[in-house]
Amino acid sequence: MSARWMTPPRARFGAAAALSFFLFACRGGDPIVEPPPIQVEECEHAVCGIACCGENERCAVGECVPLDAPCATTEDCGEGQICLQSERRCIAREELGACRYVPPTGVFRPTIECSYRPREGDPYARFSNVAMAPAVANLTDDDGDGRTGGPGDVPDVVFVSFDMATDGCCTNQGVLRIVSGECVDGELTELATIAFDPETGERLHFDNSAGVAIGDLDPAGDPDLAVPEIVAILRTGGTGQTIALRRVTDDGREWAVMWRNRRYPTFEHFQGGNVQHGGPQPSIADVDSDGRAEVVIGNVVLNGQTGELIWDGFETVGPDAGVGNNGFLGPISVVADVDLDGRNELIAGDTIYDAATGALRGRLDWGTSGGSCPGVGIRCDGFVGIANFDGEPRAEIVSVRRGEVGLFGAFGTQRALVRLPGGDMNNEGGPPTIADFDGDGQLEIGVAGAVYYTVIDFECQGSPLPSHCYAENIRWVHPIEDRSSRATGSSVFDFEGDGRAEVVYADEQNFYIFDGVTGEALFRDTTHRSNTRLELPVVVDLDADGQAEVIVARADGGGGMVGLDVFGDADRNWVRTRRIWNQHAYFVGNVRELGTIPTYPVQSFTSPSMNSFRQNVHQGDVHDAPDLVVTHVDVGRCGPGSDVGISFRVENLGVAWVGAGVHVRVRVEANDQVHDLPLLTIARPLDPGESVELGLTLDGEERSYDDARITITVDYDPDNPRGRYNECDEENNTVTAGVLDRCIGPG
Repeated sequence: MSARWMTPPRARFGAAAALSFFLFACRGGDPIVEPPPIQVEECEHAVCGIACCGENERCAVGECVPLDAPCATTEDCGEGQICLQSERRCIAREELGACRYVPPTGVFRPTIECSYRPREGDPYARFSNVAMAPAVANLTDDDGDGRTGGPGDVPDVVFVSFDMATDGCCTNQGVLRIVSGECVDGELTELATIAFDPETGERLHFDNSAGVAIGDLDPAGDPDLAVPEIVAILRTGGTGQTIALRRVTDDGREWAVMWRNRRYPTFEHFQGGNVQHGGPQPSIADVDSDGRAEVVIGNVVLNGQTGELIWDGFETVGPDAGVGNNGFLGPISVVADVDLDGRNELIAGDTIYDAATGALRGRLDWGTSGGSCPGVGIRCDGFVGIANFDGEPRAEIVSVRRGEVGLFGAFGTQRALVRLPGGDMNNEGGPPTIADFDGDGQLEIGVAGAVYYTVIDFECQGSPLPSHCYAENIRWVHPIEDRSSRATGSSVFDFEGDGRAEVVYADEQNFYIFDGVTGEALFRDTTHRSNTRLELPVVVDLDADGQAEVIVARADGGGGMVGLDVFGDADRNWVRTRRIWNQHAYFVGNVRELGTIPTYPVQSFTSPSMNSFRQNVHQGDVHDAPDLVVTHVDVGRCGPGSDVGISFRVENLGVAWVGAGVHVRVRVEANDQVHDLPLLTIARPLDPGESVELGLTLDGEERSYDDARITITVDYDPDNPRGRYNECDEENNTVTAGVLDRCIGPG
């Protein structure tokens, strides 16, 4: 064995210094690496094998195929199409061939992938507790291409944190945090903390229980220029306030006040006379379909560009107008065209408003008055959600009020009424979550109470009841611990893509994921702590890797686990989902994936794949998979002792994109020794049919590569033998080649 191999070979990556490498899209032009991949001619557009594609074509499955209309995401494309983000054009899904990965059933291993805790030296390090629902959207231009939400941009998280030890559970001393979804060494990177008005220096008193909403309030007309704004709630000694913040710098580290309404929402709308009550959850919608979004807080609508009041339900309907409170928390309301008459309704509590004017359109027929919430002094009129339960075109309205769950038609007629189990104690119930929990094609309703999480199933009827039912109209219950707020939120997600949604919920002492069919706890984190308000876990593709994550807020006055935790699946089996969850009252049709607000949205309840509430849903086949391969490998030198050039192409032959950060390992075997070169990282996403060229050089001085073997593996992960992505073909990720001496002629 040669002593010269006691140290690893030196590699030069591309023509630059060590630990850098060439990374170019395969679009033709000058040779990318030396020696270049085989190519018959230089291409002006996409390369397909040894052929060139036309201007409106793209390489897919070895052929040039036509591109269709422009797009930013797949939701901009027609049925049966997907959006190639690198080209920003739609393409027929069938042109890409077949490539699917279906996760194994029953294999469920959530693990904490990343966390947010204030770092040492943070002037607001004590503000570490979070007791509200975070919102997620692309707010930054991470790859410098001039677009926010482009293929190389990572979503960001917005939330309010507070100092529980000093200020208590329910305070207006919160600060607004903006954090990147990119995970670096197990931590989310903070971009900005806002506690004061950047221009005036005035302290901004963020309500720690209130939600935030994200959306493009002032559209520029050009989708490339769209940058969502942030809406949050302030609380002073005399009233609530609403504030909108706009981004100043592309990296999201500087923000300015866009507008501030110092009067709304008033304490009459959400707090009554108790500072520990309230927690308004703002939302964003184009209520009058004029192309400009409005801000909604309960039964109040504000101009999205100026913050001025458009209407207040107490003025347009009267003192008995619905607001959207239950227990001592809220308000939360919903905007949608529930009766499909072309005009949006705003449903707040038991009142159906004309969303554009505030005029009364109808009432939910509870049969009895909701009265005041116990000890609060404001109307206890309910949390609402919308979906289609009966297959008829119009939506049904679900409302949770004072321990009862009502199902109502689009005009307010009562269809069903279910009492939540929980004994004689106050058991008001949290905001409803609606989805197909059991895969039977019918919708169920999930509600958190004081002592049980309850799933309502209107097929649980008859005598005797079906064997899987807990009680009439109730499929299952699971014990929980939430005697403090009794109205915490929840969400649902179909993690395996099998048509059965799982429940995602956190109470005072546990974070759960429940089986939607049986109520069994598939996962339980007993380290979780919260003083519980209206918060809910958020399911979203937080790091733009094509896989779902769950963001869980934590608050512990005892000094335990606080901040945010991000859960993913240890086996990378969770299916794809959107990169946005922009508000508490989230449903897919209300917001586009890049944060723009549709003028005429697809009403989610009219689409079978979107007929849910507080469930994130990927637009397309959730089992579509990538297929990463190494091709066009060339390993050569010119005579003994000379440098060895290595060039190759990484291609995505699948039908789903992969995010930035895919690793490539190059292993050198020579003289009975094995050395792994530093990992190469592909710094941008790869669409289906897209490729990148990589090149590096091994230093040939005092090295012998006569019998060397070079093994290249794409999607390499030292902690997971399957790699970062589950592909339709895991057997084609590795290629091995010998060294070809180009300067030795034929013998």
